[in-house]
Amino acid sequence: MVFLLGSQPVLAQADASTGVEPRWYVGAEAGKQIRTYSIDRQGFGQFTSSLGAQGAYAVSPRLLVQVGVQYGRGNKPNEELQGSGSFAHYPQTEQITRSWTVPVQLRWSLAKDPHRFRLESIAGIGLCFFRQRETGTNTATATKFVKTNSGTNGYLDAGIGGRLRLNPQFDLTADLLLNVNMARPNNSYFPIAPGFGSGLSLQYKFR
Repeated sequence: MVFLLGSQPVLAQADASTGVEPRWYVGAEAGKQIRTYSIDRQGFGQFTSSLGAQGAYAVSPRLLVQVGVQYGRGNKPNEELQGSGSFAHYPQTEQITRSWTVPVQLRWSLAKDPHRFRLESIAGIGLCFFRQRETGTNTATATKFVKTNSGTNGYLDAGIGGRLRLNPQFDLTADLLLNVNMARPNNSYFPIAPGFGSGLSLQYKFR
């Protein structure tokens, strides 16, 4: 008993020296992305803004598994399209009226020992359920149309994140990510249909 009581301060110092991190995290995030969305293998680029929630589990002091859900909306400016048929020349707007994305990430700390600020490499996948609306007007006939589509796309994500420890319970993270649409739309400028995103989140750590 005396040995156990005497060993408690030593164990506590050992935990502090090895940088044992909390196991569970929850957080809220805000982000901005441009993605290539694909409907029937036809892709279109779209900016979206999103809000979301996330939960994470520290597998080890350096490896974090994170799962989230993001709600987003977006649109792009009117553009004059040239074509053939009844809508040969008209202004058109494409809008993501809603999207739900479920990202799963592995976050690996680039620092062996815990610091107040550290960089993390990020790799993951995301599943996005979205609805798109197209509106347009034929300038020659003043005929308007509205078309609604929906789809489900999968993405590969990779990038880098920065984690700042505000206090023992809260972390602030900022991420920069590249994304690739796994559907590989036929009309994409690049076979990998690339995109880019950024996010800011506040996480609470359960001790």
